[in-house]
Amino acid sequence: MASSALAAMAPWPSYCDHQDYTYDSETGNCIFGEEAVGDYDSESGAEKIILYEMKCNAKDFFYGTCGQEYVKEISCRQVDETVFVQFEECCRGLEPKTVGLLQATCQEMNFFNKVWQWFAGLF
Repeated sequence: MASSALAAMAPWPSYCDHQDYTYDSETGNCIFGEEAVGDYDSESGAEKIILYEMKCNAKDFFYGTCGQEYVKEISCRQVDETVFVQFEECCRGLEPKTVGLLQATCQEMNFFNKVWQWFAGLF
């Protein structure tokens, strides 16, 4: 998995990892797996299977311009769990708090934020 410092600069490697796919740092691609496709060899007359790597640029995947059929829902983060605020959320009643350089965890909301969330939910 990408380091939190790299994720803060470029969240797409971590987004790819959090979707349970493989991030290829050499190509910048998010790899979803392989798909077998049957084909016909015109020379030999035999059927052959070709494996295609299902992938797209990780940045494009993060921004939703490719691979949307592979997007999985990411569950909310609980107390003290690391949260990537670019693509994850803390569960209700929690908010991200910075705990180190470019790293946040989910913590209990302060009183003002709890009241504000309750008030906003009325509309």
